[in-house]
Amino acid sequence: MRSTDTRCRETSSTTTTFRLFIALYVFLSPFGTSAAFSQDPIELSRISGPILLDGRIEETAWSDITPVPLTMFEPFFQGESTVRTEIRVGYDDDFIYVSGRMFDDGPSTRLVTSLQRDGLGNDDLIMIELDTFNDNENGVMFATNPAGVRWDASVANDAQGFFGGGVSNSWNTFWDAAVTQTEEGWFAEMRIPFSSLRFQNSGDRVEMGLKVFRQYAQESETLSYPLTRTEWNQGLFRPSRYQDVVMRGVKNKKPVYVTPYALGGVDRTPELNPTATQYNGVNDGNFEAGIDLKYGLTSNLTLDLTANTDFAQVEADNQQVNLTRFSLFFPEKRQFFLERGGIFNFSLNDFARVFHSRRIGIGQRGESVRILGGARVVGRAGPWDVGVINMQTAGDATTGRPSFNNGVYRLRRRVFNEVSSIGAIATTKIGEDGTYNMVWGADAIVRLTGDTYMEITAAQSSDGGFVDCSDGQRSTTGSCAPGSTIVSQPDFDFANSSRVRFTINRRSSQGLGYGTWITRSGINFNPELGFIQRSNFTRGELMVNYGHFSGSESSLRFVQPMLFGTIFWRNDDKTIESGQVWNNYSFGFKSGASGGLAIRYDFDDLRRGFSLSSDAGVPAGRHKWATVGLNVNSPQGNRVTYFANGLVGGFYDGTQVSLGGGPAWTVSPHLQLSGNYTYNRVEFDNRAELFTSHLARVRVQGAINSSLTGSAFLQYSSAADIVSANFRIRYHFSEGRDLFIVLNESLDTDRQPLTPLLPREPLAQRQTLIVKYSYTFVN
Repeated sequence: MRSTDTRCRETSSTTTTFRLFIALYVFLSPFGTSAAFSQDPIELSRISGPILLDGRIEETAWSDITPVPLTMFEPFFQGESTVRTEIRVGYDDDFIYVSGRMFDDGPSTRLVTSLQRDGLGNDDLIMIELDTFNDNENGVMFATNPAGVRWDASVANDAQGFFGGGVSNSWNTFWDAAVTQTEEGWFAEMRIPFSSLRFQNSGDRVEMGLKVFRQYAQESETLSYPLTRTEWNQGLFRPSRYQDVVMRGVKNKKPVYVTPYALGGVDRTPELNPTATQYNGVNDGNFEAGIDLKYGLTSNLTLDLTANTDFAQVEADNQQVNLTRFSLFFPEKRQFFLERGGIFNFSLNDFARVFHSRRIGIGQRGESVRILGGARVVGRAGPWDVGVINMQTAGDATTGRPSFNNGVYRLRRRVFNEVSSIGAIATTKIGEDGTYNMVWGADAIVRLTGDTYMEITAAQSSDGGFVDCSDGQRSTTGSCAPGSTIVSQPDFDFANSSRVRFTINRRSSQGLGYGTWITRSGINFNPELGFIQRSNFTRGELMVNYGHFSGSESSLRFVQPMLFGTIFWRNDDKTIESGQVWNNYSFGFKSGASGGLAIRYDFDDLRRGFSLSSDAGVPAGRHKWATVGLNVNSPQGNRVTYFANGLVGGFYDGTQVSLGGGPAWTVSPHLQLSGNYTYNRVEFDNRAELFTSHLARVRVQGAINSSLTGSAFLQYSSAADIVSANFRIRYHFSEGRDLFIVLNESLDTDRQPLTPLLPREPLAQRQTLIVKYSYTFVN
């Protein structure tokens, strides 16, 4: 938007900034010139005979395949394993096969944490990872444990980023696994249909990236092929570090998957009676039906169609306590948006992004917004990675929210070398009332040398179809009501409506690592289908770390000190808005235990205060403070694990104490218990204000067998005055055929201000019971 007030125009020293970064790169690059990972493609073995998937690995076809050469990654690189492992990989016209002979010291040494599909934690496991388009950015992963539980996931952005480093286990597809156990070890076979994968043929030749590894929890050992160097950040999961393999005579299958669903349920809410003397429970029954379709348009492009889309079975979000003046970020959990979702990644800084799929079908307060239907196309067309999403959301007459058409369009291709790329993105949000928001941008990731990368992103937004008026109303007619004037209208000035970011960093966990970032965001940059926490700033960042991995004689596996600093300048007057210096010391032991110590210095020049609660807040002014934090994590290969963290120090013009932690107990493969608790205390003695918060979560997961599983997720947040519960039962008849029973409850704990009080019976502000059945037909 362009304000009618006169504003200062910013002058930028782009040439000076560019020269500064080039000089910094030239200085630092000699320290980070580790050789680029490059291996010649190898021919994957074609299966010479039939394979019966039973976990016994007795067929002659397996003995004709040479086991892959495994190398220890953890607890120390290229160490000697305490157990013997044989992993073989082959293929035929229809499947990729994996077999593993995982020898050990007996059943008591094997860790199985769950029988639930996708429920693997720190189990003993065997995994295969595939970069099916060999784009060095995206991949899919398949794993199983000694109980034969299947786990699959997708990898995006070369496993770099937040929330598991770009790894999402919400992705699922069709495949099989079988396992047997003896006193000497456990033995697994995996079978992945080519029809479940998308890849590109070149004549009769298909080239993919491949990695396999075994995790032995008892000794915190990980063995992988190809070898995984300790300096590779998230190296076990990075597609750019996979081994290229060639398969011949394989044709891309194009099955049609049709998944109708039926859903019935009841929503119970308290409603005030006509005399305003009490609340009565009101039941609202509903029945829904919808359908999803998946079809391979070509060997490289997949089309997803959906009508009356529903995500009732998705687990509830984690409650969070917000001690900042910025919006909280919540990750995507819905499978429809996750398959090859990395193609839509367009990062702007930290959590900021041009497209965040939760903006479709989920409101600002986390409420569900009905999706009428839509389409999605992902894959590759020639040298280009392609991604398209178009979804229509319903309007709401009671709130005045119009129906919106939401579109995302993404292109990306490799340039210069196998891990460099350029791309473009556009998003559109068009309301039935004529309002719209559009964003377009371009990005480039270029490997300069070794593990050193340069990234450039630029995006601009545009709003239209309305004007903002001085009476606080938004008009879609182009004029305001009598007595009211236009205060802002669409602004197409690039400086005011864009965000640009420039980065040079070395992606390494060993030796010297560094990163330099500069970001500029205009005052009116507004990606409504994305996520940003602030605008109208210029930001500089510098990070330097040094990772050291010990030899086999030491109980300490690694230490990594890091120094990070950032400053935000206001665009209007070039004054410093906020800054932070963070000194962190991370360490890990070969037992699997880890921890870290952090000292942080903050500065914030608040021109407007913000509230923590009705009883406490932070006033405007210039604030400086320091904090010290400590975190510890127990070895993750045990049946009982724990974590703990604490932070003490200042908080603006007050003090802060934060304590958290919790245990997890694998009682058996049939039952897992975990919980965590966080306590925050912020005190402002000079104003006699106090803010405290308690956040508790308890999760119970149970399984009768791999078909019948259930979970309970209970949360309490004193800051939000809410207790919530999410109960889910799933009966998995077969792949693509599921029955879900979901119960959600919430209770408002701040009852005293309400007259009359909300009812305690039923014990809920809202109760929702849903039964959903889906069946996938494959043609």
